[in-house]
Amino acid sequence: MVTLVIVERKIVVQTLATDKDVYGLGDKVVLTAGPGDDFGVHHVAFYDGPWLVGTADRNPYRVNYTLPTDIACATRTLSAVVTDSAGQTAAT
Repeated sequence: MVTLVIVERKIVVQTLATDKDVYGLGDKVVLTAGPGDDFGVHHVAFYDGPWLVGTADRNPYRVNYTLPTDIACATRTLSAVVTDSAGQTAAT
């Protein structure tokens, strides 16, 4: 007899990086995520606050995002959500 113990699978977002530190209105931002998963990453969704700005489904997980010209000059919160092949998600 064999007893199997199944534990929850884990997704790790190792990095979320931009190509520079300061941007102006209308500038292009290159967002790159470094996800890891035990069975495979399905895709990475990139967000500026609550707004989806792009997705990537292969390595390198990268999107180009042009900042709107009609937004306030302020700090922006960028994030990445990784979805694995089982549909589990993890965020930065």
